Amino acid sequence: MTRTFVVGEPSAAVVEMHALSMDALRRVTAAARPGVRGVELYDLACDVFEAAGHPTQRTKAPGEILDHGFYFGLGHGVGLEVHEEPSLGRTGTAPLVAGDVIAVEPGTSRGGESARVEDLLRVTETGVDVLTDFHYELAP
Repeated sequence: MTRTFVVGEPSAAVVEMHALSMDALRRVTAAARPGVRGVELYDLACDVFEAAGHPTQRTKAPGEILDHGFYFGLGHGVGLEVHEEPSLGRTGTAPLVAGDVIAVEPGTSRGGESARVEDLLRVTETGVDVLTDFHYELAP
């Protein structure tokens, strides 16, 4: 589980990035179900960040190394290893199956500030169960 917390008043940039991360998490959670490939979920998250002007691995120039924006994968499987298949990134071609447990962790950064949220989801026959039970607010 990952959450972004602030002490004091969050900057407008952190509030915006947190809202984008939450939007991506909600869209991915709603779309995740058996048969959906990890790259499809990754694309949903990229759509959110790109629409707000944040770079992603999809929009970067060939050879460019991103150090801001949504520059990592969306998530991964969790089971015997902390990071395992199915991949929720550009290489996530395997479809989800009921019983998969996945970490979904959208986030972005800009100008030295960042926001990220993460939930664990268990894929069911019809969608997902959210296994994480913790608030999303920026204040602890």
